[in-house]
Amino acid sequence: MQQTKGLGQFIRNRYGKATDNFLSMDYKLEEIYVRSTDEDRALTSAQAMLSGLFPPQGQQVWDKDIAWQPIPVHSATPGAEDMLLKPTSVACPEYDKIYEEENSNIFNDYNIRYKDFFASISEMVGWPNLNMSNIDDVYSAIYRERTHNLTQPAWVDQLWNGTSAYDLILEMKRITRIADFNSPRKSKILGGYLLSD
Repeated sequence: MQQTKGLGQFIRNRYGKATDNFLSMDYKLEEIYVRSTDEDRALTSAQAMLSGLFPPQGQQVWDKDIAWQPIPVHSATPGAEDMLLKPTSVACPEYDKIYEEENSNIFNDYNIRYKDFFASISEMVGWPNLNMSNIDDVYSAIYRERTHNLTQPAWVDQLWNGTSAYDLILEMKRITRIADFNSPRKSKILGGYLLSD
């Protein structure tokens, strides 16, 4: 929350100067529309960023003990597809077909090459059947814990052919994320939602 509030302060300092005329120094409903995914962490981040971007001033101070003002953050209906901010949440048979065509070989290769690694990590974290299609979940858990300086289990730093388990998971996460968008056909389908809006 401190980091995203700092981001809001940065944007305010960069674009909110009276001489720029790009962003008003005071929050004005008609000038800004904030959109977030429906993930709790994203909604919280949007609110923290807005607290740095538009701290209450003058008539906007509604409680002298709180240097914050409520600003609407819009999102999709919980559980609904979000074509604008999360295009990979949208059911698209054509995209799924292209994704499978373009990525099945590399994912299968990794699943075979790192079969023992996946089995070991599955056992350590208690999540069955880890593979390239769900290794992102392990990365996300480790990343959040590391970000908050939580102690990691020893297996995270265990070496596999000279690479730590964490670095190997990070590389696999990178590959799976790139696989979402790494061709003109996939980019055209996923980028169309944003361009249309």
